[in-house]
Amino acid sequence: MYMKEFELNELPDTVYVTMEELDHRDMWKKLLKNKTIKELSKKHEISIRNLYKYKEGNSGYPIKVLEKILRVVSMKIHRATIKTQRNSNIMKIKLPLKITDDFSEFLGYLLGDGGIDHQWGVHMTSNDTENLENFDFLINRIFGQVKKQVYKYENRMTYYYPKILGLILTDTFKISKGSKVDTNSHIPEFILDSMTQTMKKKFITSFYECDGASKFIRITQGGKSLKLPPKILSQIKNMLTEFNFKNVIIKPSSIYKTSKGERRRWVLNISNSKERKKFRTLFSCKKLSQLNIGSRV
Repeated sequence: MYMKEFELNELPDTVYVTMEELDHRDMWKKLLKNKTIKELSKKHEISIRNLYKYKEGNSGYPIKVLEKILRVVSMKIHRATIKTQRNSNIMKIKLPLKITDDFSEFLGYLLGDGGIDHQWGVHMTSNDTENLENFDFLINRIFGQVKKQVYKYENRMTYYYPKILGLILTDTFKISKGSKVDTNSHIPEFILDSMTQTMKKKFITSFYECDGASKFIRITQGGKSLKLPPKILSQIKNMLTEFNFKNVIIKPSSIYKTSKGERRRWVLNISNSKERKKFRTLFSCKKLSQLNIGSRV
């Protein structure tokens, strides 16, 4: 199955890029081989003043400008430091970005105990330090070096990552920001279409570690609609069907009120005891180590 990849030109237009020193020198050596900066400015419609700033490293490159320059010298870059124009928080990115097994596992955590707030900050809150550390490890393995802030509460912690990561996730990967209930958060279809069985297994496992029950095999989610279940539960049900589970049920549960109106809880469970055992074996979540396989699921 084709592995989706994202190059520099698929990152958000608002990104500013600082190149690795060797790449930067190599690019400018090629640029100035047969032309002056004045000639480059005229031909490519980039101001001389800005070209000098870029060349001397006094300013990051707007991503569209850098794309244009890299095309001129037929270069690709695989590592760079990126940021937004008005935010000093940086990210050392690895290119191309790929939808892999690791990304699927990361996405399970993000859509489970994680999220992207309205200011594009990426976060995960949990009382399970191992899950938080896995989330952090996966972010740095997939995207590059991303610094986090840690906020501690009574019995849980939040790992919080800068706006630049949230912009990439919303703009490039099309993952919704804000309330996961109100946006009916789910796996974007183009990502789902590229996921192998192994990737789907990774996603279900990490998502269940966040939102699954520990005593019985079930996942409860809040939904904006009182009549239709959250899309993420439907996607998980379809995935389980692909693993030959035939007794996966999504049922409406209690209605609760919020400042934005009524919402309903929905529950996905497996109604067959053999399939519950199969789920425990196949996905091997930490939460299921004390699983009760009784008839009350």
